[in-house]
Amino acid sequence: MNELFDGPLPPEPLATCSACAKLPKPGEPPPADAYHPDTKCCTYLPMLHNFLVGALLADPDPAFATGRATVEARIDSGEGMTPLGLYATQEYLSRYDAGARFGKDLSLRCPHYLHDEGGRCGVWRHRESTCSTWFCFYDRGEAGKEFWRDGVAPMLRAAELSLAAHCAHALGADEINFGRWEGQPRELYRAAAELVVELTWAEVAALAGSEVQKLARVSRERLAALRR
Repeated sequence: MNELFDGPLPPEPLATCSACAKLPKPGEPPPADAYHPDTKCCTYLPMLHNFLVGALLADPDPAFATGRATVEARIDSGEGMTPLGLYATQEYLSRYDAGARFGKDLSLRCPHYLHDEGGRCGVWRHRESTCSTWFCFYDRGEAGKEFWRDGVAPMLRAAELSLAAHCAHALGADEINFGRWEGQPRELYRAAAELVVELTWAEVAALAGSEVQKLARVSRERLAALRR
């Protein structure tokens, strides 16, 4: 991102995930848009693409040990597991799309939400773009919202999906079949992480193609507006 935007992204100090700004205040009635304290905004199952899963599995940081265990559990269950990564099942998506209350429905809480550890994210360093670009409040108001939600988020989602497919095909798998990695999903995911870890933004954009390149231009335009 520093390469794409010629410098670091603007900070969003109001994004206080560790001290959620949308939880009910002690002693006050909760506002209508308040989140449940046992979910915060984590009533969403992230798309953990193959290279993100591989990076987490290879991350030796003990701070991510519990989060790694939640990812291992998803792999062991086999639910939503594909060569592209760990995705939501159709059953989960059906419930999510059925009008569940965002930030309040305990049945949709992310499995990587570490409730016993203060509600922190177990995959934070390796989270996907929907989570990493989601803010409840923006320091620069509407300009910040347009930059993150209309610019960066769709660009990164498209880039991540393209990279996941690139990794699977480069490793002899496809969107459905593991190929020679059958029964070895962890090994495929680790190999995918090794394929992308050193990529520059220019290489990512070249692999991802015209859609991502167009979205990158939109993101730069939104950033210029935000900086003004």
